[in-house]
Amino acid sequence: MLSLRNADGTVIEEVLVMAQSNPQQLSLGLRNPGVYIVATYFDANGNRAMDRGLFGNPTEPYAFSNNVRNRFSEPDLSDQRFAHPGLLQKLVLKAAF
Repeated sequence: MLSLRNADGTVIEEVLVMAQSNPQQLSLGLRNPGVYIVATYFDANGNRAMDRGLFGNPTEPYAFSNNVRNRFSEPDLSDQRFAHPGLLQKLVLKAAF
């Protein structure tokens, strides 16, 4: 599951992608220049939700733009934001487990 958000964290688009390769490449179509956030997780059990453990920590692989990490909650939005120039842009997200 991939979530594209605007700078304040509001979801613009969510895309369910069937993993077919590693790394996976995905195009979200043309976007206006601006500041965006990307969040993604691998839905290992197919329940369309990010599963969490007893203390709220994710139990499925996940990633945020800029590869920021926070052990028990989503990282600050300011750390996830990236400038998009309006042209084709490649983002590399490293999943945490």
